[in-house]
Amino acid sequence: MCDKVNLDYLEKHYGRLEDVHNVLEVGSYNFNGNCKEFIEKKGLNYLGIDIENGPDVDLVCDITDDIKIIKERLNQQQFDLIICMNVLEHLYEPKKALDNMRHLLKEDGYLIIVTPLVWNLHEYPCDFYRLNPDFYKRYMQDNNLTILENTFLLSVRNTRKFYSNIKILPAIIPNIYEKGIINIILRIAGRFIHELRQSWAHTYLNLICQKNK
Repeated sequence: MCDKVNLDYLEKHYGRLEDVHNVLEVGSYNFNGNCKEFIEKKGLNYLGIDIENGPDVDLVCDITDDIKIIKERLNQQQFDLIICMNVLEHLYEPKKALDNMRHLLKEDGYLIIVTPLVWNLHEYPCDFYRLNPDFYKRYMQDNNLTILENTFLLSVRNTRKFYSNIKILPAIIPNIYEKGIINIILRIAGRFIHELRQSWAHTYLNLICQKNK
């Protein structure tokens, strides 16, 4: 699952990835978009998996299953690039999913992860977590993965802007009041009326990591 700003991130950083031929997308069910068209336009081999059959799902496979079962289902394939966008928050065992994706990566392979950091609850079929930057830093450090420089970014869905300071969440006033005199009035009124104060934008956390030899 992905939207326009997620594809913006992929487009922005794809040129940094070397020797990519075989790509696995985890969560490829085309509910509101995926990366298939982008990958195939690059002339790469694409395989999409998800927990149920549907548009752009090449193989029904649970990424949190036993790794031996997953490898059998994938015919022992390993991948140069694995993309996992807006999936981990829906998994009861996101760390197990990351472990399995790591095992499916070739040495020097890349893992692209996007997860919502600030978002309303959305059940597809369940919504369990909001994974913070410290989680990813610790996981990569403990599992022989390196986060590529300048790829650990926040992004805002509505504005499609990216932010390199992952410690400060982008703040906005509700979208319907973004411009003009109403915006100014609300900023002043928000000092006295809590409901009119700034809110957090719908924000994604994005990163690319590489599997070390």
